[in-house]
Amino acid sequence: MIKKKYMENMSADDLIRKQLTMRAVVWDVMNLKKGETDKLERELKIYDICRVRLFMEKEQEDQMAGIGCLEKYEEMQRVLSEAGFAEKEAVLVTEDAMLVEYVHQQQEGIAAHWTDAASQQTGAAHWTDAASQQTDAAVQKEGSVCAEKKKSGCIRASFEEKSAVRGTTYVKYAQEKNSGAAAVYYERKGNMENVSADMIVQGFEEIGVQFLDRIHKRRNGLPWNILYTSRTCVREITLSDLDELYELYEGDGITDYTEPLFVREKEEEYTKSYISYMYRYYGYGMWVVCDRVSGKLLGRAGIEHHDGENGEDEVLMELGYMIRKEYQSKGYATEVCKAILEYACEELQMNQLHCFIHPKNYASIRVAEKLGFLKCDSADGRREVMLHYSIELNSGLK
Repeated sequence: MIKKKYMENMSADDLIRKQLTMRAVVWDVMNLKKGETDKLERELKIYDICRVRLFMEKEQEDQMAGIGCLEKYEEMQRVLSEAGFAEKEAVLVTEDAMLVEYVHQQQEGIAAHWTDAASQQTGAAHWTDAASQQTDAAVQKEGSVCAEKKKSGCIRASFEEKSAVRGTTYVKYAQEKNSGAAAVYYERKGNMENVSADMIVQGFEEIGVQFLDRIHKRRNGLPWNILYTSRTCVREITLSDLDELYELYEGDGITDYTEPLFVREKEEEYTKSYISYMYRYYGYGMWVVCDRVSGKLLGRAGIEHHDGENGEDEVLMELGYMIRKEYQSKGYATEVCKAILEYACEELQMNQLHCFIHPKNYASIRVAEKLGFLKCDSADGRREVMLHYSIELNSGLK
């Protein structure tokens, strides 16, 4: 999440409010322990996010009797409309497995057909889209993970997988990103179910507005704002950034030590794939650096995967950075990368980062050393000899 320490020279609450895209939370959970949603309720008020209930808690048991997911979905649309919100502006939080699957699959464009009344009670579904039953090879290769870390054990995935890189269980987001209400399923502990949802949670103590807003952004294909520094905003890339990126790469000396962009059509396809898989399943990657006031793209920075000396058996987390030529030697790279190191340690729970730098790229070497990176004995010689630097995040931050 975007922490207040990353928001200099501006009211933290105002800055968070400005970048939120979620406008309403549809609440369909009852009988929680006292105080469990205090953080969320407080933040909903602070950031002017409307919470609407499908049913009042004291009336819910009677109202729920005999109501199917279609009726509840129509009720959700009704209460949102009455409150003045479109469905795509909302996040649904529910403990109804059938409802969350219905809402989730509505946005996936997959028609669900319940076979009979009995199947409605058991939650059995038959999907008409045969492709939905197939495994996406690209997703399987990347791993069904993203970097929204588990919070106090309250979050789990519909499909969990151990990451070979991080050794941690992460959350799998919805594969598609068609616009609509994001669907969050509340799974009571000890009652694990295989439910399709944008997110599955097992508690609300650590869940706040920014957490739900990021789920909303993923559902609607919107970029995450990762962090702010005194002069910049670091966020995920979008296709609309490509014009400025081509300008960036045309700068004098920019491609001396880094690969150029592809031709436009190929670069667009690559960017779409990167957004869909790298951001979606890991939650990090190479981001864009923008001016906080004008929004002008100043460069790129972020965290990528780098195969270690043992090939696919070892993957290192690599810090990369590039600043537009006319903004170099003004401290931007150091400012941004210092914030990324803190973010990697505190939010992504990474223990170590690496840099691989061309021996003649003296500016990047100076930045790495200023940040506290130490030169390693090993060098990456698979393409040409690159100097290897690393930093221990728990103790090496300056």
